[in-house]
Amino acid sequence: MVYGQYLLEAEDRGRMTKQAALLGGVLLAAGVATFLLPTRGEFDPGGYFRNGPGAQLAVAGFIQVWLRTCEVLAERWRGSRGLGVLCFWSRRVTSVYFVQWVVIGWSVLALGRNRYASPAAVVFGIGVLLSTHLGIRAWVWGGGRASEPAEVLGREEI
Repeated sequence: MVYGQYLLEAEDRGRMTKQAALLGGVLLAAGVATFLLPTRGEFDPGGYFRNGPGAQLAVAGFIQVWLRTCEVLAERWRGSRGLGVLCFWSRRVTSVYFVQWVVIGWSVLALGRNRYASPAAVVFGIGVLLSTHLGIRAWVWGGGRASEPAEVLGREEI
């Protein structure tokens, strides 16, 4: 929240995100380096429900690099169909999350858990993604909720 407030008030957002990405790269590298130390595990005590300091550094760094990457891609893809899909998901992130986990939950009941190799899991993940997108799109276009204008994209949503 603090970073977002600074970003909104920044005179040059591009410069600020570039600097944050550089710092993020350093944090990411430091966090990853903790996993490569010979005494791995001693420096980075973490548990199932929380990460240790190395993982926290890596995640904080990754987020800053990811935000800058998203900004650059959004600038380059302005008006594209791919960005339209990402904006559609972003505006409905809670619905997408809910629907995807309902689909995954019922699929686990029907198919079983951890019974398939990675290629099958990737195909399954793509199927979940497509079914979630189509379900949310049908709900929005079917009158479940009014669709917001896509002024950022300069065209209709996908």
